Amino acid sequence: MNNEHREADVEEDKKNKPWRPIPAGRLSIEETQYLMLASYVAAILGSAYLGGLPECLALIVQGRIYNELGAANDSYLTRNVLNATGYMTFAAGAAKVACTHSGTTVQTGAYIWLMLPGVIIASTIQFQDLYDQVGDSSRGGRTIPLVVGDGSARLSVGLPVAVWSLLCPAFWGLNAPGFLLPNILGAVVIFRLFRYKGVSADKTSFKVWNAWVVVLYLLPFLKAMAQ
Repeated sequence: MNNEHREADVEEDKKNKPWRPIPAGRLSIEETQYLMLASYVAAILGSAYLGGLPECLALIVQGRIYNELGAANDSYLTRNVLNATGYMTFAAGAAKVACTHSGTTVQTGAYIWLMLPGVIIASTIQFQDLYDQVGDSSRGGRTIPLVVGDGSARLSVGLPVAVWSLLCPAFWGLNAPGFLLPNILGAVVIFRLFRYKGVSADKTSFKVWNAWVVVLYLLPFLKAMAQ
């Protein structure tokens, strides 16, 4: 709802994501705007009750900057940074709610860890732009694949994935088995990134990237289980 309720976004989605509700004709732009506002109200009320209200408000502001103000299309740097801060804010809000209702507090080390996945997202989220090049190009988007080229964009994802697959387990001081899963998934991501190209292949590879990110988020639990 946040990023497809303007005419230009709908035209892009007709090329990149025709299954979405508006380009598919299941919702109108006006109906989507009402749903979005209702979702904002529900999120704010829920956060006021459960906790994480500052994070909720921060996400709304970030979403408006990203979509309404066009920051996602002005610069790939701004696009990547806002995606990263979004992930960090979601995680910080969830951690705060979990700690509040378990009688604990979020420790300083946790905030440091939340910053690290933010850097990971900022350095690899351009993966999602690989299969959206047709639509992004039609609206004059300045994503990394369109600015530096498809090959260089793939390299800009593959190298960080390799580095983070090693650094994140090392950050938590995991033993050899703790390195195994993130590096196996990271290797699959890199292999598919350069071996299988095209819209359909890149969409599948992006799902593997998401699984890799999930595993990185699980590393603190693997550390706790090993103790």
